[in-house]
Amino acid sequence: MNTLQNVYDRLSDKTELAKHEVNLGTIEEIALAFKQINGVNDNFNKLDAIVQKNFLTLNNAYKQIVSNKDYEKRTISNLDKLQATLIKLSKDLGIDYKQIPSYKQLMECYSLANQVNDSIVNSMDAVKSLGK
Repeated sequence: MNTLQNVYDRLSDKTELAKHEVNLGTIEEIALAFKQINGVNDNFNKLDAIVQKNFLTLNNAYKQIVSNKDYEKRTISNLDKLQATLIKLSKDLGIDYKQIPSYKQLMECYSLANQVNDSIVNSMDAVKSLGK
């Protein structure tokens, strides 16, 4: 009977050892999964920081673009005043204002103002389209 008891005792010890091996394996799998989850979380945090930084950059660019959206109107208004002054002074002097070198420069300024305005409008449209 002692021998039978010894066999049962030894089987019981081996069963306990196998149970501990299974628990240890499960704990290692959990630790590995936790490590992977932390890695994914770190990547999300890095990506979020990049997105936030890019958002601030875009937002600042958009604000600068919007603050200049009336550039053409303001510039054209100033150019119109300059042109009126040029015409008046040239008439006073009896000169054809279109023959004055400054007139050609004035016309180039009108063209540049229109180009800048087109760039501003295109930039605003491009930034707005990013949200779609």
